[in-house]
Amino acid sequence: QNHIDRASNSNVADQVLRYVASILVVNSENNILDIAKTHPLVQVENAKDGAVAARTVAARLCVPRDMSAPAATILRGVLSIVANRLEEE
Repeated sequence: QNHIDRASNSNVADQVLRYVASILVVNSENNILDIAKTHPLVQVENAKDGAVAARTVAARLCVPRDMSAPAATILRGVLSIVANRLEEE
């Protein structure tokens, strides 16, 4: 699948995905998407590469193989928010 953009630095991709996971497991009464918008942003050496990693994972999720539709909606939302915030860096 050569047409799909991929992060060039696997360490940056790992950091971003761990950051997204940390947002998803926050024990809070707040909306998870609001948390993604306000949680202190992960610091990576190449923010654009991190955004590519988040967008690639969001695009590659398969429902129902990987997870339920509601779970995928939340994960894609958080990945998209994080990607947008990284691109603004």
